[in-house]
Amino acid sequence: MTLNVWEAVYFDHDLDRLVDLAERAAKLGVERYVLDHGWFGTRRNDRAGLGDWTVSKEVWPDGLHPLVNTVTGLGMQFGLWFEPEMINLDSDAARAHPEWVMATGDRLPIESRHQQVINLGIPECYAYTSATRSSRSSLSSIQSETHTRSVRSSTPRSTRAPPEEQDSISRPGCAALISSSSR
Repeated sequence: MTLNVWEAVYFDHDLDRLVDLAERAAKLGVERYVLDHGWFGTRRNDRAGLGDWTVSKEVWPDGLHPLVNTVTGLGMQFGLWFEPEMINLDSDAARAHPEWVMATGDRLPIESRHQQVINLGIPECYAYTSATRSSRSSLSSIQSETHTRSVRSSTPRSTRAPPEEQDSISRPGCAALISSSSR
């Protein structure tokens, strides 16, 4: 049985509250505890930070270790939510690399949930997302990642990428990234 804490805390990550949830979950026999939105970048609402896959020092000044250690000490696996194929325009990644956002010319698709699709077909974009995933996995107690896989795109190509990469779309890169995280 898995507990994803999303609806319990939404973006409001507080160590004491999350430890309390972990203790209650362990008593109920939960096997995997998943930390959802709010652990990374500036993700304090659904309009910002998606794509900045590094632990927020503002929210987690001591890193995730205190929560991870508590969860695993209670006999549960610790999981981390991650949505590699999506990005908010209000994110460090999108500001630094607007060409990573799937688009046709200068036209962005209509946003869904304030998100755009990131083009994992661009080698540098894939490398960035893969590297941030690998750095999270270096926390030896993180035993799983949860992926939303919410790719929806009416844009069959990305003309913001270099011409030789315009036909690369996000789905193959996302599938490869998710597959590599299962190993």
